[in-house]
Amino acid sequence: MNNFTFLDEDQVFGNNQLDILKKYGTKCAMTDFSILVGGVVSNDDYTSEGNNLKDRTGSWWTKTFHDCHAVIVDYDGDKENSLIDSNWGVRPAIPYFLIQANDMNARINDKGIKEVEYGEYPQTVVDEDYSRKLEKAYKKSRKSRISATGKEFSDFDKYNDSRIPYYEYQYDGNKYVRIEGHGCSMGHQLSDGRIVELGKAYWVRVEPITWLLDEKTNIALSKKILFYNFFSHFYEGRPNPKYFDETSIKRFMDNYFAQEIGVERVNSQSIPEEQTQDITQDIEEQEPLRKQNPYDFNFDEVTEEDIIKGAIESNVSVFLHGRSSEGKSARVKQLDPDCEIIYMRNATPDSLNGKSVYNAETGEMIDVPPTWYSKIKEKCEEEPEKIHIIFFDELTNALPSIQGMAFNIVLDGEVNGKWKLPSNARIVAAGNDLDDSLAANQMAEPLFNRFAHVYIETT
Repeated sequence: MNNFTFLDEDQVFGNNQLDILKKYGTKCAMTDFSILVGGVVSNDDYTSEGNNLKDRTGSWWTKTFHDCHAVIVDYDGDKENSLIDSNWGVRPAIPYFLIQANDMNARINDKGIKEVEYGEYPQTVVDEDYSRKLEKAYKKSRKSRISATGKEFSDFDKYNDSRIPYYEYQYDGNKYVRIEGHGCSMGHQLSDGRIVELGKAYWVRVEPITWLLDEKTNIALSKKILFYNFFSHFYEGRPNPKYFDETSIKRFMDNYFAQEIGVERVNSQSIPEEQTQDITQDIEEQEPLRKQNPYDFNFDEVTEEDIIKGAIESNVSVFLHGRSSEGKSARVKQLDPDCEIIYMRNATPDSLNGKSVYNAETGEMIDVPPTWYSKIKEKCEEEPEKIHIIFFDELTNALPSIQGMAFNIVLDGEVNGKWKLPSNARIVAAGNDLDDSLAANQMAEPLFNRFAHVYIETT
């Protein structure tokens, strides 16, 4: 499962419209970066947040396609059908799992929507005076306080089908990219009121990306249009929405944008090599894929129990796949008859992550660990030489928010950022796949990747 996608027509305009769009509206503001790389900004349409230059809107892609036309969201927030060779803005959406770990810095905006900052990207142009200061320091090169960080942000040359790098520089504790005005951006007005001039240098501040969180659908949507400069993401010789995962814009987001803002890169095996060559001409060669089973082990001679036991002894969390009644729980109990079982289908935030209670005598809040944690800690302390298993049963049947909490426990080996798992505790999870249960939910890729996976097939 790849990380980045676009919303579809139904999520923006239909019966399944996201709650965040019902509250915020479908109009979307543009960053100065997206204007400078060729985006067209409206002069008289604004978001619901205000009438400042920074609130002017642009048009953005959905991934829905009808009769040689792509469905876009226009400047005024209405639905339009666009020719496949048009150029509109990119407003990425990602699974809420990738955002949830940053909930500690979340806030509720004036529309009643949860916002969170995650990842960094060039967004707002600095004013003209400070821009001159940066340009002067840039031209002094080694004699100034400005320095290259070694990081790059990518644009896309839609005519030559190649990547354009913008280099990040650091100055007085802040980070910027330098962009020269070109034909596509010339004449447009930036958020500070300046009109883009051909060949003039503009400095854009690298800032945290704000995401609107739709917890009901497990979707985080970029609050602004982050970049432009793509022709239709559908035209690959097969204009059909089911091919969205094979398009240039999708590959660009997963291969470059994801890394540049700090999201874990998708598994390169999920993208055929011939489909990435057109946007990697000026990039160093990809690291070769590791050979599967390089030592030529004969896995026919290894039982499921051996694999599970070996992973547990190596302190690798294990996920057991299989239909109901395949004996997943029985295999775990064979290894640890006294394992601590957590039924994730019925888990709540308090039962999984603990809670805070008010102490009337002291007037302080007291953090209370979950019951399962207290039990596993006691077992591990009583028998420090023995491995004890924490069993997340029916994990795929848990709500997405509960799966997100499980991800943090598996990733960090601690509960709610407060209580560390004992060194002799191990995590095993089990669940049904989507094809095996109507109650199962899709596991997000970051959570899936934290496990060694064993597929149970009982004769």
